This record gives sequence, C-alpha cells and structure tokens, in this order.
Amino acid sequence: MILHNSGKEDVTILTCHGYLTITRTILRPKDPDQIKKLKDSTGKKSVVPLDIALGIDELPYKITRQMMLQITRDAISARSYQEVEERYKAEKDIEISSDQIRLVTDYVGDRVVKQDKERARNALNSLDKDRKSRKSGRDSVGVLYLMMDGAHILTVEEGWKEVKTAMVFSSKQLYTWKNRNTGEECRKILQKDFVSCMDSASVFKGHVAALFKRNNGHKFKEVVVIGDGADWIQNIADEICPDSVRILDLAHLKGKVGTFGKQIFGDKPEGKEWIDNVCKMLEDGKWEEVLQLPEVVAHRDDKTTGGKVNLHLYINDRKSSLDYPKYKEKGYFVGSGAMESANKYVPQERLKLTGMRWKIISVRRILSLRAREKSKKWHEVEKIVENALYS
Repeated sequence: MILHNSGKEDVTILTCHGYLTITRTILRPKDPDQIKKLKDSTGKKSVVPLDIALGIDELPYKITRQMMLQITRDAISARSYQEVEERYKAEKDIEISSDQIRLVTDYVGDRVVKQDKERARNALNSLDKDRKSRKSGRDSVGVLYLMMDGAHILTVEEGWKEVKTAMVFSSKQLYTWKNRNTGEECRKILQKDFVSCMDSASVFKGHVAALFKRNNGHKFKEVVVIGDGADWIQNIADEICPDSVRILDLAHLKGKVGTFGKQIFGDKPEGKEWIDNVCKMLEDGKWEEVLQLPEVVAHRDDKTTGGKVNLHLYINDRKSSLDYPKYKEKGYFVGSGAMESANKYVPQERLKLTGMRWKIISVRRILSLRAREKSKKWHEVEKIVENALYS
C-alpha cells in the first residue's frame, strides 16, 4: 500500500498539564481502492506517524491516559461532575464540560466493572476447589475478618435499590496499643479491601468469593464473619466459608432492643432502664435469660410488619451468633463499626447526596472505581486502562 503526504494538521489533546496542540503530518492512500483497503484493515482513512509514536492514535476523547485517570479519580471523589468542571477551570485553567468528565469516568468504569465481573465468575467456578484448599491449607495463626452490609441508593429505573458492600481485613493488618489514661486496648485497621455492587445476593456472592480468594482466605486459621444477621449475609458466608465464626453485630442487636423497648414502653422512664439492662444481659451472653423475660415472652408471636421488632424471634433465630464473652476472650471484634463507616465512604459519600438519582449502570461503575480507590488499589485501575488502550 502506497501512502503520500497529505499535508499537516493540528490536533489538541488534554494532558495533566493542560491542553497541548501538536502539528503532525497526515499520510493517505493515493486512490479510492487503496483508501478502502486501509479502511478495511485498520478502520481508518489515514495514518499519522507522530500520533502512533506518541501513543495518542487510539486515545478516546483526545485525552491522555494519565489525564483520563486523573479525571476519573477526581470524579468519583467529588460531590458531582459539575464540581470537577468548576475546580479544573479555577485551579488548572482547563475547560472540560461535566458531560465530558462523565463520559471519561464511564469509559474507565466500564472496564473496571468488566474485570470485576470476570473475577467474580472465576471465583465462583473455583469455589469448591477453594473450600477444599481451605480445609487442608490453613495457617496455624491469623484471623481473617469478613464484614458485609447493605445501603440504599435512589435509582432512575427502580427507585430505592440496595447496594451491597463487603470488607475484608486480617489480624495481621491491625495496629494495637493501650490507652495511657484508661489502660484500654485500642486497635486500628491498617489495610482494608472492599467490593461493592448493586446486584442480587447471588451475583454479589461471586464478588465476595473473589474478595475472599485474593486475600488468601483459605490460609487463615479462623475466619470471622460479622454482620447484622440478614439472611443474604448468612447465605453467602455458608457458601464461601461455611466453617467461619458468625457474630451478630453487637451495636445492631442493641439497636433492635432499643426499638423493641420503645414499642412496649413508649417514652416511660422505666423503658430506658429496661433497654439498658437487656443490652447488658446480651453482651454478657445471657440471651437465654432474655428470652424468658415477661416483656419478651408476651410479644413472641407479634408480627414484624411496619418496622416492628419481635425480639424473641430475632434473638432465637440468631442465638448461635451471640456468645459475646467467648468472642471477646478470643480477641475478636464484636461490632461492625468499620463496616458502617465503609458503607458511608464507599457508596454513600458519592451516591447518596441530596437530590441525586442514578442510573443503575452508573452506580455500578462508580462502586467498582471507589472500591478500588478505597482499597488503595488504584494502580489496578491504571493497569486496566493501559491494557485497554495499548494492548
């Protein structure tokens, strides 16, 4: 194929340092047959050697890879795409519309979502093998914590819809110290790994399996699952780590006691005393005694519609997850405060702001991106985009 010099043209691309205009030579075939041949083989009508040499010939939106990644990271951290547009104009003197920022974020997010789905599929396919590996390959020490919870985001298509988030960290990733004043032992989680998606529990199971696998869950002596007792959490734990220790989040349990107490006592002073006493009994592992309390027995057949709590039913269904004295003796966490925080700063800080309604596909993109960013794994996003553009 013979190409000839068709003159010089300018192209302007957006870089991390602002807009850059490049003058480059355009090469085109001499006749229509050659043009068709080039189009059929490459999808293009011309060749630009400088674009190829600089690696900008395949760039979508005429934005460099580094700038696409920067835009995406800013877009998932800001309160809105409009905020990023205004900040770029004020701080960088770069004019890029909120629509363009959204398109770039969608482009990157689509590719991260695709990899997340592939990881989930692979993890589900190897679930039986991984469970067998866990039985034979545990370390003699170490605890892996798995926490899960849900939060609701307002969508365009289906109204309020649940986002499921899971978090993993290990006892090897804890920094511990004693409070000088109280002597109380304090702990800080140094590294957490997240997955988050808006999908059914059966789909989310694959994402949790992938999270468990990449954190070498099969190697830990013990796995501790902490949650609010929701059926979907228990079912996922049964599938992925059936031998795990299950702990009902103590704060959540106390919240149920508080709701129940309000139902039967209203605002009477003795209600608060009763609630405090029952919470103390449960924390001390005396759930059987709580089930025998007259107030609890009297309402054991109550319906749970309209947000009402049947404390007898709730405790009885979760009695295998209430041995708090034993959990504390072993040094386990007994609350999912870290998970509650994760629910806020993974999905809600970006997706649950006043007046926001999201398309479900957009939620999935943002969640995949924010989970990587909050897990301190942005380098994985960089690699995904590099492969998409240059492989």
